[in-house]
Amino acid sequence: MRAIILTVCFFLQFTLPIAAFSISTGPDAYGYRSTDSLEAAGPVFSFIDISTTGTRLTFVDPDALPAIANNADDGTAINISLSALNSGFGFPFYGRFFDTIHMSSNGFLHFQLGADSDSFSNQCPFTAGGPNGIISVIWDDLLLENPPSISRGGYVQTFSSCPYQQGGQDACAVFQWDNIDHFGLPTDSFDAQAVLYSSGNIMMLLPSGNPEAGSSSSTGIKDLSGNISLMHACNSANSLPPDYAVLFKAPSQESFSFENEPNEVSASASLLPMGNCGLGKIASPGDSDIWFSSNINAGSQLFAWVDTTAAQASDTSSLEILSSSGATIGFDTNSGPGNSSAVAGLALTEAGNLFMRIRELGDDAALNPYILSSIISRPGDLANESEPNDAAGTANTVRAAVMHGSATATDSDYFSFNANFGDVVSVVVDNDPERNGLITKSNVQIIGLDGSQVLAANDSVQLSQATGTGRVMTLAAGTYFVRVSVEAGSSDSSYALAVLQNCHSACSDSDGDLVCDAGDNCPNLANSDQLNTDEDSAGDACDLCPNDATKLNPALCGCGIAETDSNLNGAIDCLPTSELIARLKAHENRIKKLSLLPFNASASKKKADAKLRKAILAADKSLATFVGTVSTRVVLASSTVSVSKLHTKLSKSVKAMLKAGRYDFAKAKTAAIKAIQKLRSVLATGPF
Repeated sequence: MRAIILTVCFFLQFTLPIAAFSISTGPDAYGYRSTDSLEAAGPVFSFIDISTTGTRLTFVDPDALPAIANNADDGTAINISLSALNSGFGFPFYGRFFDTIHMSSNGFLHFQLGADSDSFSNQCPFTAGGPNGIISVIWDDLLLENPPSISRGGYVQTFSSCPYQQGGQDACAVFQWDNIDHFGLPTDSFDAQAVLYSSGNIMMLLPSGNPEAGSSSSTGIKDLSGNISLMHACNSANSLPPDYAVLFKAPSQESFSFENEPNEVSASASLLPMGNCGLGKIASPGDSDIWFSSNINAGSQLFAWVDTTAAQASDTSSLEILSSSGATIGFDTNSGPGNSSAVAGLALTEAGNLFMRIRELGDDAALNPYILSSIISRPGDLANESEPNDAAGTANTVRAAVMHGSATATDSDYFSFNANFGDVVSVVVDNDPERNGLITKSNVQIIGLDGSQVLAANDSVQLSQATGTGRVMTLAAGTYFVRVSVEAGSSDSSYALAVLQNCHSACSDSDGDLVCDAGDNCPNLANSDQLNTDEDSAGDACDLCPNDATKLNPALCGCGIAETDSNLNGAIDCLPTSELIARLKAHENRIKKLSLLPFNASASKKKADAKLRKAILAADKSLATFVGTVSTRVVLASSTVSVSKLHTKLSKSVKAMLKAGRYDFAKAKTAAIKAIQKLRSVLATGPF
């Protein structure tokens, strides 16, 4: 009966008009988008046959499991490893990682093995009914025989660098349905492929040879609940043209570091770099994982949480924070959301490495997988709320890694931050920032672009020092909000929060180095290490004098030399030419003031004259010493002159003037002034 029905459907393709299915490019409710080879910016179709290089799969009857029964039709290849992706964690699909997958002979891959794993009747559109958790390339009633037939089969091959780079250059797993036929119809013998990338992207390739061209098949993806899906085509004539490629783009912008076993002790801990989330699993009872972050500054604060919402068999973790010396300085089990664990506002008093140990609470079950997120704020990288901020329209910008505030049941606080499509956001809250034992019972929500839609919230029923909202993915670019209120009767009203965006702070970060502008010692130049050798106001990356705490640039004198004018003559001491010019000018001014006194001059004038003559003589001696020191460093307008010789003439003229009598004083004074002007004229104008 099944063959008859399908034959009629096949016939209808060529005899009756069929309403075209409206292609959806997304995003779906999780954030997947699709594009195809008919679009200018879509993937370019190509096909690499893996039937001679890949591993041939055996298809069995899923209804007969656990016994193995070969099935030439409606069969499933079970437990195909995806461990070549993401360091053994497998393929990310709708927020979960899968290290195995199943392949149906009827044109789809799926993650939930069951009686409907071989379903031959495609859904159009997708529904919540099984099979769920599917990647449907061409879901139809197809025939894909087992060995010993050599003319058809299913194959898989993994690549460390994917040959189909339209979806990414990282590792991928390629699945091929080879020489497939439509059940009950004349032999078609066409191929199809699915490419699963480490990034979570999915590409579907449909070479020419498929006569139904989409008129009786479904192409798309559906999550494990069956409630979220993105259908690219279904039961629509010519929706799958020859040599066609469809690329489903995963939305997440997170960067992951994967645990490296063994990592049960600090000496072999897995590194969690700044800006990355840690992806790990407690594989068996008694297992534990230790992560570490390096180059921690004393005075920093830690906000961290372990997301276990997708974990199996247990979803309850414990999070223990260890100092560089191995002491336990923080601990939590299930501050939420759900049974996730969180530590917030933990003061780090030791510089060096910081360690985070994760266990399954009770050590009697597996916890697979978990995601570890953390922000380690640098000293001073915090800001206080400013009122009024009790609505989205007056929200405070998240400008620092840690935002402090105080709220009540009637006074909510709003904070805003910008996000791109596919960003993953969560909030970790410290309900006792003063560490006085008074816990604020906070209600924390992530609010959407409209300023009112609640996207995620904390477990408000719990009263704990730390809490979190859970992770939410943004499906459009724009400004999002965090709303904090406090339940009536709470013993306190203060809080501190950190907004995590793609595993780092959601604060303003102009240079993209994952350090908030408020706490960045070079806010316009990337320097994630924040190295500041001389401990001044700027980091080494933007400090042109990194070893001089008094200067940020060489200025006129250079690093390590102060820009001082010790004799207050208007010239910087370190510039010999400018200093010499200034001294000559002052010398000339003193000489111009000198005159011969009459015999009957008053005692006070005689005293002033003697003082001036003494100053001129002292200046001449000082000038001689200075010229002797800098004569080789002054900058001259001409290279044919000698500063020392010119000063020698100047000094003789000054001394002659001081000894001159009434009849030759004027002439001697003029000669001294001309000697000064002569020396000044050969010096280049500066500053030098």
